[in-house]
Amino acid sequence: MKKLFEQPKESLYNAMIPAPQKEEKEAPKELTAEDQAHINKMYAEISKTSAQVLSGVKAVVFSDSKGKRIFNISGTALEPLRSTMVGKGKFSDRYKKQLENYLFTDGEINPDNLIPFIMLMEVGDSGEKVIRVVSNTNKRLVKDIVNALNSFFDEHQSIIKGMYTMFKGSMSMKQQEASEV
Repeated sequence: MKKLFEQPKESLYNAMIPAPQKEEKEAPKELTAEDQAHINKMYAEISKTSAQVLSGVKAVVFSDSKGKRIFNISGTALEPLRSTMVGKGKFSDRYKKQLENYLFTDGEINPDNLIPFIMLMEVGDSGEKVIRVVSNTNKRLVKDIVNALNSFFDEHQSIIKGMYTMFKGSMSMKQQEASEV
């Protein structure tokens, strides 16, 4: 059986719902039990693949000593907040929580806050897999920041990579439209 994205979309629609024979508008017919079972099976396959984590290949890895690309975290939205600097528990756990609160607002992804993550994913997509993190103000915490960033990106790689792919696709469509005009 071919995967859904390998099949032409016309065959998917024709296999699920037969085309009307007459040009007159007919009242929608109820699905038969066989059609409903087929749709449920297709939905189950789609939901299995969408919940899968991307392959074990990491898109971006952060380091405190290696890497040609340097990311100065000072003055960016990803800089540790003062409230993150002090508190109970480990700093890396509090910083990871800060990143999650920044990306997810009220349990949903905040598209305005995705820009720094998309930019880091773009660097990883351009061939530079290791990004060196430096800080002007928090030099002693760079190792903990790197650990938290790596943990955060491991956990949310599929979400960030998916949003980056959508963003990249929409930008290429806008560039094509601009070149056609």
